[in-house]
Amino acid sequence: MPGLLANAAALALAFSIALRNRTRFAFSVLFLPSLSTMELPKDLTETGCTVQLIKIYSYSATKKLYGPCKSEYVSYGAYNVGGYDWIVRYYPYHSDLSKDWLAFRLLPRKKCENEVKVTLQCQLIDENGIRPPFGKQCVTCRFMNTVDPGPPLLLVTHEELLKLNYLKNDSFVVECTIDLVTCNKNEKIKT
Repeated sequence: MPGLLANAAALALAFSIALRNRTRFAFSVLFLPSLSTMELPKDLTETGCTVQLIKIYSYSATKKLYGPCKSEYVSYGAYNVGGYDWIVRYYPYHSDLSKDWLAFRLLPRKKCENEVKVTLQCQLIDENGIRPPFGKQCVTCRFMNTVDPGPPLLLVTHEELLKLNYLKNDSFVVECTIDLVTCNKNEKIKT
């Protein structure tokens, strides 16, 4: 009944405006169901987001230790996003495009039951919250029934890190954002 009263009130208001303006008024009556009788929409996706600050200590020692082992990484905890635990890996030396990069990769701690589309965004940040002029670097990947790491996010080369002045007391801070969309088992992500 509340829906009928709301429709009647709207109709009366429209009719009084038409009379006041001396305009012709043609109308049709439209009754909308009230919200209390409507079915709630189905949630086909679930989303999640987390922002974490990762501080890399002893840059020069890490550089010496991992220099010869280009596929070695350091894992930084598990972050729960969207009901899944995600591990961020830091690769002190990732060779790509004929340069040595500081790289990050994301992987689920265990297999995802549903198809999950995840975006990893990383950027340097200093103690005052100042971000570099080139902004965030970003990589997006999908996970389903796998625990393999996603593609590497190439943050900055070693040469660029030294030029940018984000290295303080032999350490630097990276802001990592993990955004995800989980699809219902019966739905597939369309891009």
